[in-house]
Amino acid sequence: MSESDQNIQLISNNSIDRVWWDSLVDRSAGPNIYCYSWYLDAVSENWDALVDKQNDLAFPIPWVSKKGVDIIYQPFFSRELNLIGGGEFNSAWYSKLPSTFKLVDFSIGVGLDKIEAEVNEVVHQELILNTDYDTLRTGFSKNVKRILNKPEGIEVKQEGEVKELIQLFEKTVGESLNFTTDNLTRLERLMNVGIQRGVGKVYSSYVNGALAATGYFFIQNNRVTYLKGATTELGKSRGAMHFIFNELIKLHSSSEMVLDFGGSKIESIASFYKRFGAVDRPYYMYSKNSLPWVLKKAKGLRDKLKK
Repeated sequence: MSESDQNIQLISNNSIDRVWWDSLVDRSAGPNIYCYSWYLDAVSENWDALVDKQNDLAFPIPWVSKKGVDIIYQPFFSRELNLIGGGEFNSAWYSKLPSTFKLVDFSIGVGLDKIEAEVNEVVHQELILNTDYDTLRTGFSKNVKRILNKPEGIEVKQEGEVKELIQLFEKTVGESLNFTTDNLTRLERLMNVGIQRGVGKVYSSYVNGALAATGYFFIQNNRVTYLKGATTELGKSRGAMHFIFNELIKLHSSSEMVLDFGGSKIESIASFYKRFGAVDRPYYMYSKNSLPWVLKKAKGLRDKLKK
C-alpha cells in the first residue's frame, strides 16, 4: 500500500468541514453536483466520507441501516458519486470502503476491474453546447423540429413554484414509479435548497396561458443538469416539454456549458433526449452483497432493505 493510500481515512459526517468539502467539488471535473454537501444532505438518509486531507481528496459515502444491515447506496435523485478534489476513484479508494457495510450499491463515473464487486456500465445523455444554436438545431430529430415549428400559443418562462411542480410530478409520474412520500419530500427539499443557493431554476411552458409542462434544472460549474419535470395532458398533445429543452439549449448555446439530461434506464426517455442531439456517456454501477448466505437466499431481500 502506497503512502497516499494510507492517508485515506473514514470521517463521520459531523466532522466534515462543509466549506472545505464544497471547495473540492468546485474544482473537480465532470458531473459532480451530486457530491455537494448540501445535495447529499437533501437526498441521503446519512452520509460519511473517505478523506485524504493531505492531498485534498474525498469520496462521499451515503448509507442507510435497514433491519440491522448497513448499506452503501445511491440515493434517489442523484445519479453518481465521484472522487472530489481531482483525480479518479480507483481500487485503493474502493478497498477503503468499511467492511461493516454488507450491501454496496452505488454508481461512479469510472469503471474498475479486479475488485470484489459486480460492475455494470450504464449511460446518461449529454449535449455539448459549444456551438451556435442554429448548428445545434441541425442535430435535432425531424420530429423535434416539426414540433418546434408549431409554436403558436406556446410560451416558455423561467418561473414556476416547486410545490406545483412536485404535485404535477406526483400525479403524472411519481405514482407509476412507486415513489414514496419520503422520496417526494426529499425531492421537494432538494429543489428548494437549489433555489435558495441560486443554482436551481424552474422553467415552465404554457399553452395559451395554461400550464403545460414544467422542469427543474441545476445550473452550475459549466453544466445544466435536468433533475425532474412533468407534463399535463394538454402539454403532451403540444410537445410542451420540447419547448423547455429547446429554450435551455438556445440560452446556453455558443458557451462552454453541457446540457446533462440526467439519463434514464427507460429506453423511451433516453430516446427522447437523443432527439435533441444528445449522446450517451457511460458511468458504472457497483454492487456487492456480503450478507450471510442464508440471508442472500431470501428473494428480493436487497430491494426490500433499501426501501
